[in-house]
Amino acid sequence: MNKGILKTTFREIKSSFGRYMAILLIIALGVGFYSGLKISYESMVYSADQYFENNNFYDYQLLSTLGFDEDAETILNNQEGVVAAEGFKSADIIIHREDGTEKVVKTMSMPQDINTLILMSGRLPKTKDECVVDADKYTESDIGKKLVIADSNEEEDRDLFAVKEFTIVGVVRSPLYAIYTRGTTALGSGSLDAFMYVMEEAYDMDYDTEVYVRFDKDTYIYSDEYETLMDSKEKEWEQLTQDVADARYDRIYAEAKEEIDDADSTLAEEKADAEEKLDDALAELNDGWTQIADGESQLTTAKNTLAKNEKDFEEQEKEYQKGLKEYKKNKKTFDTGKMQYNAALAEYNTGYAEYEKNLAEYKAGKTAYDASELEYKTALAQYEAGKQYMTSEEQVAATQQLAIWRATLDQTKLTLDTAKTQLDAAATQFATAKAALDTEGKKIAKAEKQLIAAKDELDKGGKQIEDAKKQFADAKSKLWQSEQDLADAKQEIADGQTEYDDAKAEFETEIADAEEELADAKEELEDLQKPEVFVLGRNVNSGYAGFENDAAIIAGVGRVFPFFFFLVAALVCMTTMARMVEEQRTQIGVLKALGYSNGAIIGKYVTYSGSGAIIGSVIGYLAGSWVFSLVIWTAYKMMYDMGELRYVWNLPLAGGCALVALLCSAGATFFACHQELKEMAAALMRPKAPRVGKRVLLERIPFVWNRLKFLDKVSVRNLFRYKKRFLMMIIGVSGCTALLVTGMGVKDSIATIADTQYG
Repeated sequence: MNKGILKTTFREIKSSFGRYMAILLIIALGVGFYSGLKISYESMVYSADQYFENNNFYDYQLLSTLGFDEDAETILNNQEGVVAAEGFKSADIIIHREDGTEKVVKTMSMPQDINTLILMSGRLPKTKDECVVDADKYTESDIGKKLVIADSNEEEDRDLFAVKEFTIVGVVRSPLYAIYTRGTTALGSGSLDAFMYVMEEAYDMDYDTEVYVRFDKDTYIYSDEYETLMDSKEKEWEQLTQDVADARYDRIYAEAKEEIDDADSTLAEEKADAEEKLDDALAELNDGWTQIADGESQLTTAKNTLAKNEKDFEEQEKEYQKGLKEYKKNKKTFDTGKMQYNAALAEYNTGYAEYEKNLAEYKAGKTAYDASELEYKTALAQYEAGKQYMTSEEQVAATQQLAIWRATLDQTKLTLDTAKTQLDAAATQFATAKAALDTEGKKIAKAEKQLIAAKDELDKGGKQIEDAKKQFADAKSKLWQSEQDLADAKQEIADGQTEYDDAKAEFETEIADAEEELADAKEELEDLQKPEVFVLGRNVNSGYAGFENDAAIIAGVGRVFPFFFFLVAALVCMTTMARMVEEQRTQIGVLKALGYSNGAIIGKYVTYSGSGAIIGSVIGYLAGSWVFSLVIWTAYKMMYDMGELRYVWNLPLAGGCALVALLCSAGATFFACHQELKEMAAALMRPKAPRVGKRVLLERIPFVWNRLKFLDKVSVRNLFRYKKRFLMMIIGVSGCTALLVTGMGVKDSIATIADTQYG
């Protein structure tokens, strides 16, 4: 391009920057909407594909009404094209949380190679009483808490678990639950509240409830190639699944048949043994009843003999009691006499002891008196011999003392003589009393001897009575014991009879129950149907299928909405550039008059509009691809959790958008300039003659036309004079109105879905 033309082009952009920016922004808006919606779908699908691929999302889920043997995954892993086949154990259960609430959770065994978990916090389980839980329903603060299998579960559901209490050790996300809903269940309210992964050892089941399979493939999710690949494998894998399920059926059938045959044989043996034992027990009972009858006869004879002996014993005891009564009477008389004799003897002994005591005192007093008499005589002799040497006072004093001494001795002698007389009288009385007591003592001794003889005789009779009484008591006790033993034996036989009857009834009931159970088992075995299998693709997973539908909506919107933006952008560019070319008609004429070629002049205006279109396309593509993808992905994260957004940059789409934008702007400019350049330079430098007005159809209706005001008539004529502007206005307004109505309609349609579905 000529430097002069290029310089005038930049000057034109600078002088009409507002118009230039309008073209640039309208192109950016159209390209942004179109590429943004298109790229959003591609980014969503690519992000989902990477999420599922990185977490080894399954391709097939295999189910069987009988489950699968644990070695089924080995068989399936050996199939062509299989990257991994892994069996899982799962069960829905109601768990009791530490806060007292109960939740329905989906439990699954820990994955190894398929549907691998994303650890958000904590760690994975190491023992069978540990678990990891749903990151949408639990947080890191829940680690360490206990989850207990609630007692409100059915017994058969509780029996599926070897462990009844789990400790939370981690919080995870699972590709099986990419959507916020957790699925349905037959427990509780019908909806699962969360999921939980445990070690395989936590289950008490010897089979896998499902098998997940991944294939070696190089296709995107939701693509026709992926669907074709899965469809091509479906029949083959239905047959494979049926084969492994049938293998479990054949094994179960064979084991059950063998158990039934063994049970049938065992039942027959047990029935024969029990009948033999019952016959032996009945024979023992009959022998027992015979022995009871013999014992009752012997007991009757013994009772009669005991009654006769008891009568004889009573006569002997009467005689003994009579003799005992006579003895007691004589003993009482003897005891009275002996008591009187003993009292008299005691009184004699007491008096005699007093006599001996007084006699001893007398003898002691007599001895003291004799000694004192001797001392007195000695003192008197000494006085007579020595009184000549004493003074008269000493003689008077000595005479007085001797007189007192003599008087004392005389008084003592008188007392001793009186005592001697009394003692002699007492000695005579004691001698008489002693003779009388000796005579009475002999009588007492004789009576006592007679009583002892009678007592010995009575003792012998009493001993005989006691011996007889003891023998009778022993006989009676033995008879009573025999009677008790007989009663016990009779009761024992009766109990044995009852036990026999109960055992026979129980045996008959048990045999009947066993035969019924065996019949039920045989019938159940006959009714055992071959398993029905299901080969389910990813489209049964609510997260996978829901995301596909929602992504398809974005793709559908991307196919419709951008058309209006591009149409409006094209009309705006065409109108703007046509008006610009028309406004610069004089300048075009000057340039042409100066010798610039038509191509150079067209190039100026094409550069003006084309540069705006190119820059707007780049800005629109980059901004639309980034903003739309981010906004839509963020919005869908309220329902889905598939990690971070992965942007896709579609260069062919960018080139196509730029090409269409360039055609809409530069093409319209080219045709507008080409139309003007058909005229001569002199004609272009003159103002363009206004278009010739034409009568419109409304003018031919005087009733209406004559009632319009002047400006209304001008407006009606201009509508048909500038048809291009009129058409652009209609299309622009109708397109924008359609977008507004569509947006509001979509909002009104989806706003009540949740209430309608769940309320």
